[in-house]
Amino acid sequence: MTDDEGDVVRAANPSRPYNVPGGYAEAPWRYGLSEHREFEGMRIPATAVATFEKSDGPWEYFRCRIASVAFGTPSS
Repeated sequence: MTDDEGDVVRAANPSRPYNVPGGYAEAPWRYGLSEHREFEGMRIPATAVATFEKSDGPWEYFRCRIASVAFGTPSS
Protein backbone atom coordinates (compact mmCIF):
# COMPACT_ATOMS: atom_id res chain seq x y z
CA MET A 1 0.00 0.00 0.00
CA THR A 2 1.22 3.48 -0.80
CA ASP A 3 0.39 6.86 0.68
CA ASP A 4 -0.70 10.01 -1.17
CA GLU A 5 2.94 10.78 -2.02
CA GLY A 6 3.52 7.34 -3.59
CA ASP A 7 5.67 6.02 -0.75
CA VAL A 8 5.20 2.36 0.17
CA VAL A 9 3.92 2.37 3.76
CA ARG A 10 2.60 -1.18 4.18
CA ALA A 11 3.17 -4.61 2.69
CA ALA A 12 1.97 -8.06 3.70
CA ASN A 13 2.37 -11.76 3.08
CA PRO A 14 -0.61 -14.02 3.90
CA SER A 15 1.52 -16.96 5.03
CA ARG A 16 5.16 -16.81 6.12
CA PRO A 17 6.98 -19.54 8.11
CA TYR A 18 8.48 -18.96 11.55
CA ASN A 19 10.39 -21.27 13.91
CA VAL A 20 8.51 -23.29 16.51
CA PRO A 21 9.78 -26.19 18.61
CA GLY A 22 10.19 -29.15 16.30
CA GLY A 23 9.84 -27.26 13.02
CA TYR A 24 7.94 -24.36 11.49
CA ALA A 25 4.47 -22.82 11.57
CA GLU A 26 2.99 -20.21 9.25
CA ALA A 27 1.24 -16.95 10.00
CA PRO A 28 0.35 -13.74 8.16
CA TRP A 29 3.21 -11.24 8.11
CA ARG A 30 2.99 -7.48 7.73
CA TYR A 31 5.52 -4.73 7.22
CA GLY A 32 5.11 -1.13 8.37
CA LEU A 33 7.39 1.28 6.50
CA SER A 34 7.85 4.94 7.41
CA GLU A 35 10.14 7.97 7.59
CA HIS A 36 10.89 7.89 3.87
CA ARG A 37 14.11 9.69 2.96
CA GLU A 38 16.32 10.09 -0.04
CA PHE A 39 19.55 8.08 0.00
CA GLU A 40 21.94 8.46 -2.94
CA GLY A 41 19.12 9.79 -5.13
CA MET A 42 16.64 7.04 -4.24
CA ARG A 43 13.69 7.56 -1.87
CA ILE A 44 13.22 4.62 0.50
CA PRO A 45 11.68 4.01 3.93
CA ALA A 46 14.19 4.72 6.69
CA THR A 47 12.18 2.82 9.32
CA ALA A 48 10.66 -0.65 9.04
CA VAL A 49 8.80 -2.99 11.39
CA ALA A 50 7.92 -6.60 10.52
CA THR A 51 5.23 -8.36 12.55
CA PHE A 52 3.76 -11.87 12.51
CA GLU A 53 -0.01 -11.98 13.09
CA LYS A 54 -0.03 -15.14 15.21
CA SER A 55 -3.16 -16.75 16.69
CA ASP A 56 -2.17 -15.56 20.18
CA GLY A 57 -1.63 -11.96 18.99
CA PRO A 58 0.88 -9.91 17.01
CA TRP A 59 4.57 -10.71 17.44
CA GLU A 60 7.07 -8.07 16.35
CA TYR A 61 9.94 -9.90 14.72
CA PHE A 62 12.08 -7.11 13.29
CA ARG A 63 12.54 -3.35 13.71
CA CYS A 64 15.17 -1.24 11.97
CA ARG A 65 16.19 2.29 11.16
CA ILE A 66 18.38 2.96 8.14
CA ALA A 67 21.03 5.61 8.72
CA SER A 68 22.99 5.27 5.47
CA VAL A 69 22.93 3.30 2.24
CA ALA A 70 25.59 2.25 -0.28
CA PHE A 71 23.75 0.99 -3.37
CA GLY A 72 25.65 -1.36 -5.64
CA THR A 73 28.17 -2.26 -2.94
CA PRO A 74 28.90 -6.02 -2.79
CA SER A 75 28.01 -7.63 0.51
CA SER A 76 30.43 -9.92 2.28
